[in-house]
Amino acid sequence: MKTRRLSAIIFTLIIILALPFQAALAQDADFACEFDPITAGLIQNLSQAQWVDWIEKLSGEEPVTIQGQEYTIETRYTAAMADDAENAQAFNFIYEQVREWLPEDQVSIQSFEYIDRFDEASGVQASRNLIVTFPGSIIPEEEVLLTAHLDSTAPLPLLAAPGADDNATGSAALLEAARVFRTAHFER
Repeated sequence: MKTRRLSAIIFTLIIILALPFQAALAQDADFACEFDPITAGLIQNLSQAQWVDWIEKLSGEEPVTIQGQEYTIETRYTAAMADDAENAQAFNFIYEQVREWLPEDQVSIQSFEYIDRFDEASGVQASRNLIVTFPGSIIPEEEVLLTAHLDSTAPLPLLAAPGADDNATGSAALLEAARVFRTAHFER
């Protein structure tokens, strides 16, 4: 329980520090440290239970449902997710979740290539990033980035790399931020 409480505190701090504060991000603005009802509302809508549920799903403790079919995420190894292995459906789970919340133009997939450091003989492989965008209403050219890596590794990464702390916690924090931010409007 102590770990969950510490995780909740860290999660809350990540969200608080990462929020695109209107005054703090402007280079020449005077920053006043005072109560902000918009930020307070966002924080009030965060759910530790939802965050923990996503960690459990992303680390294989609980099954996930993707397009009506149940899967258990046993690994989040990059190559296994890129190949859409049945035991590596984390990317598809997160993609489906954010598509339920957001319009198509706010969710995109970026393809990239990499060389597997554990299997360099396999050569260049393809993978993907999920990008969720909340467009700014006043200064859209200024961007605030919240990032996490979804992949994980372990001694037998194709079979079992559940990675609750590498990095299901960070990925779950971004899912929770996306859930809360979907109704928010930001300058940037």
